[in-house]
Amino acid sequence: MEEQHHITYCERCGVELLPADPEPLCAMCFVSDTNIVAPSLLLVTDASWSGTTPSRPATPMRSRNAFHAWRPDPDGSLAKKRRTRSRRLTIAFALVSVVALLFAVVPAAISSTEPGPVHIGVQQVDAGTNACLANLYILVADKVAGRASPTDIVCPASGKPYVYTQYQGVTTIACPDAAAHNQLRIYVRSDTRVPIVN
Repeated sequence: MEEQHHITYCERCGVELLPADPEPLCAMCFVSDTNIVAPSLLLVTDASWSGTTPSRPATPMRSRNAFHAWRPDPDGSLAKKRRTRSRRLTIAFALVSVVALLFAVVPAAISSTEPGPVHIGVQQVDAGTNACLANLYILVADKVAGRASPTDIVCPASGKPYVYTQYQGVTTIACPDAAAHNQLRIYVRSDTRVPIVN
């Protein structure tokens, strides 16, 4: 005849009790219950313990004014020295930054050369090329605005008028003699409006 197993449930949480659970509670409820005294879980406290273990002797009690390792500067002299050193380093760093900034900015500010018109391509150009680029800016602005350009605007190096070409709705205005500027080509397009030197 088969033995019938009686199923019991925890009185607190209602889960099925396992054979190892202490009835009437499951192990989790038994451990969390503060009203149940479990002698095996109690810690024995001994007020006479001096802090010694077989491998470490007890450390002597320190007075309130004793030197502590985590406070190595009880009178504050080291802290004052650290603050002074920190201020000096900050001032030195600021002075070095100012001097570096002066060396970077001042030469450009006192330079006798004026920057030329903004353009794409070769940046080291002479004054004649800068004048040609300024003319191209005027001509492309007139073209985009639909105005007639002045007839006296010519290439400063060659004295020839600028060459206009049109392709798919884009007008290109080119210097007639880029070789006079020691360049291959100097031109501006009506869609980008920024001269190109190459």
